[in-house]
Amino acid sequence: MSIAKIAEEAAGLAREESRRTELGTTILPQITPAFFEITQCSPLPVSPPAPPSEEDVSVETVGVGNTPPSAPAPEPTPEPVTLQEIVSIDSEGLGTIKQICRAVANMCFDHVENRKLVSEAGMLEPLVAVLKYIIKQDVSSLPANMRVVLLGTLMNLCSESDYITKALVSYGVVEPVVHVYITATEDEMAAGVDDMATSLLDMFPLEDNILALMAIPPCIAKLIRAMISEKDVPTEPSQEHSHKDEEPCLNERSVLKALVKHDDRIASFRSQDILADLLVCSGAVNKGIACCASIVLAVIMADDECQEIFYKLDTKETWLERFRSWTKEATEKCGYWDIPIAGAIGIGNLARTREMATWVLESKIEVDLLRMASIDNTAFQYSSLGAMRNLTIEKEHKAILLNKESMASLKLCLNSSQGPVQHNVLTMLRSMCVDQPAEKIMTVIAKDAELMDRVLHLTNQETEAVRCEALRVLANVVRYGKTVTDTVIAAVPSLVILLGSPHPVLVGESVVTLARVCAEEAGRTAVAKAGGLDTSMTLLRLRSRLPQPKEGEGEGEGEGEGEVAKEADDKDTKTPKEGEVKEEANTSLATGVLCNLVALVGTLANSTLDESHPDPSLGTQAREMLKTIAADPSEDEHVARQARAFHFV
Repeated sequence: MSIAKIAEEAAGLAREESRRTELGTTILPQITPAFFEITQCSPLPVSPPAPPSEEDVSVETVGVGNTPPSAPAPEPTPEPVTLQEIVSIDSEGLGTIKQICRAVANMCFDHVENRKLVSEAGMLEPLVAVLKYIIKQDVSSLPANMRVVLLGTLMNLCSESDYITKALVSYGVVEPVVHVYITATEDEMAAGVDDMATSLLDMFPLEDNILALMAIPPCIAKLIRAMISEKDVPTEPSQEHSHKDEEPCLNERSVLKALVKHDDRIASFRSQDILADLLVCSGAVNKGIACCASIVLAVIMADDECQEIFYKLDTKETWLERFRSWTKEATEKCGYWDIPIAGAIGIGNLARTREMATWVLESKIEVDLLRMASIDNTAFQYSSLGAMRNLTIEKEHKAILLNKESMASLKLCLNSSQGPVQHNVLTMLRSMCVDQPAEKIMTVIAKDAELMDRVLHLTNQETEAVRCEALRVLANVVRYGKTVTDTVIAAVPSLVILLGSPHPVLVGESVVTLARVCAEEAGRTAVAKAGGLDTSMTLLRLRSRLPQPKEGEGEGEGEGEGEVAKEADDKDTKTPKEGEVKEEANTSLATGVLCNLVALVGTLANSTLDESHPDPSLGTQAREMLKTIAADPSEDEHVARQARAFHFV
């Protein structure tokens, strides 16, 4: 009897659970040599991991006189495997391989021992080599449903066998499985290849190179259709909630959510059919599917071409109300966080232009976002703050949130222990100061002791981004609120340290702030005690670290990125008061900061005339430095004029 016939009969017999053990020990040794002979592949045995020894599972009590148990030895790095490549298999050989795979698949179904026998026989890597070979062939030239049989074999081998799955992944099985999933014919789909492929992908790790293969409209459409087929399946109570960390794997939801994290892959979603199917899924009974679809829809709303398609499916008013309704699902006990998060993301993406932000704010959407931000939930706070940041970019929009009611919600977020949430609030506060009336900044922000104390506390936060953003908030309170509060004075040592930052923007903002702080006697004293003169002189020598203007760019406006506000009379060259800075209307960003730096050095140098100053010689050095700058014919005229204004020449 031929090997093909033996394998075919074994496949039929193995459908009976009671026969599988016998077949594994009798038939498997007969058919594996033929498999290796036809494929011209060498066996590559894979053994299951050894069970833990008693020493491994023993528990040692550590107490007085005992030493802690030593850490387990690291696992040895496996030797690299040279993968085998099949050059050619004739039609008879392919037919025999198909029957062998059928037999192996049925023997291994729900049978741990037979899986072990197959892996120890060395069939895993050659099986992958066969799959890689047949995906290069025309499907019509293969035995009927051969690709389906191979995927079924791999699926039964991987089931509840992590060591086999890891081995197959290391042999490169994922890419050909994805290829079969994407290119499946109608006959193969009717035979269940999609279910087999998705079951396999669910066991494989989610890797970027594989995601790149799946970022094509036909594959995305199949993934979404797979979700539609299960959308009305009720969510099991035991099913893990959407917010819990999951092991990244190549199932439909993980793939779709991972794809939209890459801007260059969102283009693959630009299809009315795809977006319409996602919209159907967003209303699924199954919460897991609804969560996935809502997040994907909200994220791709940021794409202009997708947004045009969105408005063909529904009006912008309908989309806004849909996103608003999603945010209202946010509660303290909400089990599925992705839906309200998607609502906030969608609102933020709707409001990407000035016109749309104005339109969205007309609906009082900030009320819903502030309610969501008030919930003690890091994910809700982060996403709702992100939406509000998008809504408050323009001058007229900032005023909507610059009130005590909004500040109450923002303070709750600022008290979060999570750095990303803290950073989002601080960025909003910094932005909300720009171009707003000084009196309003004073009333809503500067005079709120609880808020300012928290900002001051965060200037010492261990995360650099949060620490710097807190200092930038204080800088804008000084600059736009035109006030130097006790909180700002307390932060002076940190602002002086910021002069040494490697980031020119932060250096520029610190220079501007300290120059204005020095207009107050208490400010000058605090800056001098913090070593501000020495640090400022060093910075003046290292001008390359100051913010540089972009080519063709003059004085910048915006969120205080190191530039200095222009004075009303830009031709007035009278001597300024200590700490006051005059700047010409046409000066560049770098020149404006440099003028502030000269003023800072000059003001602090004057303060050393006080006999009580610990180092009067430092003031002398500063005056000599400014004298040199003022007399240098190659110096920028605005900077030289600022130096002369302090009477050092």
